[in-house]
Amino acid sequence: EGGTFDDDVHHAPTSMSPHDLKAVHEVVTAGALAQGLTNSVMHAEIRFHDGRPYLLEIAARVGGGGLDMIARITAEHDPIAAVVDIAAGRRPDVRHFRPTGTHIAAMCLISDAGVVREVRVPDEVSSSDRVFLLKITARPGDVVKRPPDGNTIIGFLGATGTSEADAFALMNDYAAKIEVDFQ
Repeated sequence: EGGTFDDDVHHAPTSMSPHDLKAVHEVVTAGALAQGLTNSVMHAEIRFHDGRPYLLEIAARVGGGGLDMIARITAEHDPIAAVVDIAAGRRPDVRHFRPTGTHIAAMCLISDAGVVREVRVPDEVSSSDRVFLLKITARPGDVVKRPPDGNTIIGFLGATGTSEADAFALMNDYAAKIEVDFQ
């Protein structure tokens, strides 16, 4: 729980306690039912505050930003296939959460402010078999703004590991190797 979303990253599988996970299920279920969603793929965003989950967003859609890849890697769940099954009137292949043993850490890539000249990603990062998500969105001439003027990101990076700490360490190491030159 930080002051901004910049200090938050994705990691999976969840490290939430059974109590917190139950509380999240209750909040998401209430939000889904309030919208009439009873047979749908859903994307929900939750934020904990003072130890309680609060629903920030819920929608009848698959989560973006690599969340489908995270579900496949860490839980062998394919949200895209579930969307197709629901649209075709078939029951989707879902089950209770069972982690695969692979951990991930993923984040938005944040740089200093300025006008982008070039973003360089070393081969060590771009060709790593432990990188499952690498997308550079910044292009030459793009203006990167930082708070309070804006909140521009330069891309996304996700790495796998044998533990949460291992995945985070590699993600942070690789993120530090991505260089942005400014005009």
